Amino acid sequence: MNRYHRVVQDGIVLHGQRGRFREVLRDNRPIHINHPTTKRQILYRPDAIFVTKLGKKFVFEVLDDQLHDDNLIIANIIQSYISENVARILFVVPTESDQDKVRDLALTIYSRLVDMGISKRSLKSIGVMYILRSEAKTKERVAALVSKMLSRQPGSMRAKH
Repeated sequence: MNRYHRVVQDGIVLHGQRGRFREVLRDNRPIHINHPTTKRQILYRPDAIFVTKLGKKFVFEVLDDQLHDDNLIIANIIQSYISENVARILFVVPTESDQDKVRDLALTIYSRLVDMGISKRSLKSIGVMYILRSEAKTKERVAALVSKMLSRQPGSMRAKH
């Protein structure tokens, strides 16, 4: 994991610890995605998870090295979509053009799932925001940026469904 990824992840966790969440988890505690009829499961390890008092999860994924492989981004989107109790998925990338790329992939997957008969109401909200590498110097700075972005206009970061 590179420095940008670690500092952004630490800043997201710091932001969550300052909030009103029951639990703030790092990537060392996976989300278990269970097969509906067997004991088979997938362990999904997002960079951060905020658990609300009602048990809903806000999942954060920091994408940097993965941006060179669309399949890795798609895998993160799919895993977050099929995880239980996830209310919102937020991807953090280092540039505005990366934000557009992730948003386009998320919209493509969303549209295909809707075309396949999945109800729009059952699909989670996906947001994409960028934090420049030059801004990600400390976890405190990242926490302040995340707080500002989420409180200001979360709709502007949201993939339009």
